[in-house]
Amino acid sequence: MQYVKELDGIRAVAILLVMLFHAGSPFAKGGFIGVDVFFLISGYLITSILISNRQLTQKKHYIEFMANRCIRLLPALIACILLYLVLSQFIWTDYQHHIRDSLLSLLYITNYTYPAFDAPYFLRHTWSLALEFQFYLIWPLAVYLLTKRSTKESILILMITYSVISILRSQVALDHWENAYFHLETRSSGLILGSIIAFYMKSYPVPALPAWTSWASIIGLCYISFTTEWGDAQYLTTSLMLGEILGATLLISSITIKSPNLILSNPTMIYIGKISYGLYLYHYPVMLYLRNHFDWPYTLALSLPIAFIAAIISYHTIEKWASNCRKKQMLLPRKTLT
Repeated sequence: MQYVKELDGIRAVAILLVMLFHAGSPFAKGGFIGVDVFFLISGYLITSILISNRQLTQKKHYIEFMANRCIRLLPALIACILLYLVLSQFIWTDYQHHIRDSLLSLLYITNYTYPAFDAPYFLRHTWSLALEFQFYLIWPLAVYLLTKRSTKESILILMITYSVISILRSQVALDHWENAYFHLETRSSGLILGSIIAFYMKSYPVPALPAWTSWASIIGLCYISFTTEWGDAQYLTTSLMLGEILGATLLISSITIKSPNLILSNPTMIYIGKISYGLYLYHYPVMLYLRNHFDWPYTLALSLPIAFIAAIISYHTIEKWASNCRKKQMLLPRKTLT
């Protein structure tokens, strides 16, 4: 699968919105829309991999596929949690559930445990990692069944699935906002939409979108981030769907556009996108601690250097090592997995 540098640029936009939100910025009260942009990219990439490598849906290759996902994701997560366990003994001495929270994060179930009983607390951001991992567990079989049908039928089934998830989320959000926000069955619509794009682009030519569409999509995502607030039922009904459409437009334009977007193709943004996994892992506990002591500008100013240093170290050591392990084991080519 050909590497598209603008996808890392999109990741950069997403992680920056998320970090602004977690820092408590009044200009990104809805910056959690960035998570849905990550879901879109993941749904597109994973589905493209599975379509291109249909043998991955067989039992033996399914195990290899999941092993690759674990090698890609677990080492950096384990390192982050080990560091958290050490530092928490000095920083959050009154909290007694660090080990429990770490285990919940490693088991990839925090998208259910957090809305159920507020655990984990300092690692609650791992909910999105849990949701994606749960998606990886079931999606190879789903793609296998879909590829038995025509592309039009597969896309229709996925569109119905997307609609059902969106409607279900809207209904659940009325009484249980956090369940609607965190659960796989109500929040995986972005992953499904990314999968729809993958199925369509594998079978049909997609004309290059006008250059203004990528700029409009970025502006639209920033507007949603500025105007939405945590706990807003409207976000899980209309705003999220609008954000997914804007993210999908940004994704398609980045893949098809002939003249690159100046933001998404900027080398700094591309690098931020490359280290976005580490940034996501490390920024939240740091910001959670600092925002209890400082206003958001100081929280952001103090946490960004820490998060970036940790992410850079993680990317060039642990994540590179994990990538080399995958290549040595000859599981899947590196470019199809990043």
